[in-house]
Amino acid sequence: MAATAEAGTGSNEPTYGETVGALRSYITGPGTMQAAASTVKLTITHSNLKQRIMELRFDRHESIQSVKDTLYTYNGTSPGMMELRLLRGGTLVRRHGMFPAYRAVIKYSCSSTI
Repeated sequence: MAATAEAGTGSNEPTYGETVGALRSYITGPGTMQAAASTVKLTITHSNLKQRIMELRFDRHESIQSVKDTLYTYNGTSPGMMELRLLRGGTLVRRHGMFPAYRAVIKYSCSSTI
């Protein structure tokens, strides 16, 4: 048997609207979109697809191979066939041959303001 609270009985139970409002505030609050200091947000594009992935987050200590593996899940291009290019403000900073798979993202001066 379910118990119900009547108005004026002094129940401390929140209403449905209060619960939804609290949940919405928690999800969209300022602390939920914060990232660790070692996180970098990168915008990813594909040369053969009209695809743009905005602010994909990576840890600066992740290996280039790990980045390629993650990108594979987004675009289906085999990591072995990828040619990575690091652009900053539209200017080429580094390209494929300078990205050994074992090196970490931090070695390429990737940074962003989060």
